[in-house]
Formats: sequence, C-alpha cells, structure tokens
Amino acid sequence: MHHIFKQRLLISLAGIAIQATAQGATTLFVDDPRPVAKVVETLISQYGAMISYEDPPYSFGDDLEDVTTQVRKDLDKYPAGQAPKVLIPRGGKMTLNVQPIVQNKDVGSALTLLVQSSRAHGGHFRVLSADGTFHIVPTEVRGVDGNWNATTSILDGSITLPVAERTEIALMDEFCKQVSASAHVAVVIGGGIWPGPRINGEPVRYPFGADKLVARDVLVKALALNRAAKRTWELLYDASQRKYFLNVLEVPDLQTKQPTTLPSMSTHATDNGSALPACGLTSTDPNKCQSTPQ
Repeated sequence: MHHIFKQRLLISLAGIAIQATAQGATTLFVDDPRPVAKVVETLISQYGAMISYEDPPYSFGDDLEDVTTQVRKDLDKYPAGQAPKVLIPRGGKMTLNVQPIVQNKDVGSALTLLVQSSRAHGGHFRVLSADGTFHIVPTEVRGVDGNWNATTSILDGSITLPVAERTEIALMDEFCKQVSASAHVAVVIGGGIWPGPRINGEPVRYPFGADKLVARDVLVKALALNRAAKRTWELLYDASQRKYFLNVLEVPDLQTKQPTTLPSMSTHATDNGSALPACGLTSTDPNKCQSTPQ
C-alpha cells in the first residue's frame, strides 16, 4: 500500500473533492447521490484497495430523487408526465477525515469511520472483511412509511451454480439469476462485465461451479478466474425498476505504477468523449448508461 498524496492539494472530481497533506492525511468532501459508494470508489482508485459496495433497497420517498426529465432522452414518446420514472438516491454531503493509509488495516479503519459518518444518508451500513477484501453491506433502510427497517445483503444467501464451462459474461449472467432466486429480488448484469479474453478468436471459457456457497464468496472466486486484473464490484439498486445492477470495477495495481490522475470509476467515456453513468446509477436505458455489450 503506497501513499498516493505527497503534498497538500485540493483536487475535485464529480461528486468529491480531495484535500491531502504532506503527512498523508486526507479530507474527503463528498456531495453525491451515493456518498458511501463515492468514497469507496475513491479508495479503490487511489489506494488500490479491494472493497465492494452494495446499496440498500431504497423505497422511502424522501430518500429518492426523481431525475426523469434530466436523464431521459425519449420524453417526446410519452404523454406529458407519463414517461417511466428514473429515481436515484437523494444522497447528500459528507466530510470524512482519513488518516494515512499505509496498510490494509488502515483501509478498514477508514471504512469503519465512513459507515459511522454516513448514518444520515438514507441507509445504514457495516463493514465485512475476509482475506484482505472489505465489503460495505447495508443493515438498515427506511421503508415506504419512513420507518427504519433491518435489511441484509442480497449476497448473504447460499447459491448453487452447476459446474460448467462458461464465458465470463455467461458466468456472471448465471450468477445473477441464482442470486435473484436466493434473495427474491431481480439482479442483472450492469457495467464492466465483458466477454473476456479470447483464444483463436473465441472467448475463453472457465470451468466453474459452486455448491451451496455464500453468494459473496462465489462472486469473489468468479472474478478471480480472469487474472489479467484485480476486480471488485458495486451492487446498485434501481428503485424505479426495483432491481439491482451488478457493476464490476477494476482495482488498479499501485505496486508498480502510481496514478497520475484521479479518475472517477462511476462513469465511463462514450465514443464522443462524454460520460455516461454505470447502469443503475441513474438509468438502465443503454442510450444513457454504460452496460455490457450483448
């Protein structure tokens, strides 16, 4: 684990500003629909930390914002006010003071502080850790009546995947189907999952299966099959469609090369250079989000 910040500076990204000192301490100023996810993405991109994130299933009106008119490009196809709604978490502002991150335990300390500081932002979370990887999972969310209700991670349940040789995209699709059945909520492929490496023009097929294993452990193992890069994930809940989108994020290897820019991992560049959110952030329409090619 390397110190990324060597001097005092203030850098702004979409939804977050980072102020660091020569001593390695960092202050994060967050203003984002998903402030916890934004901090997680920053720790991944700047420190190469292995962290996953999962939204709670938002349903309370005050925790959601209607951005239909801002993001839909097909409003002319519907009578006024009748286009399918696009709802995103309302989120909010958060300031987080992060001590120098040198070892993996420092990441754990930062995440513990993060979930403690986020309790006013629509969902409550806790930190799980296993084999050097951290998972931010929901514990409480407000129901439609505004009362706080206990909730659990959709990856807590056990699933079975029949042993078979599959391409990565086929494997992730089967994984989502099994989690959907286990958690009783729709889970679909979002962004960052591709056909994978090819041999003689054909996608590599991975022999893989799982027999009544915790879904989170299955996903860790499945993403590790392709050793070209370390990867983790975000499970983002679309309250409009009442489904989760599985977005895979690449974790940079900072042991050999430190980043010279501060990229935002929630957006993906389009051909014309503009940025589209990962599916499930604001939309699932392929014209307005980065999804997996078919």
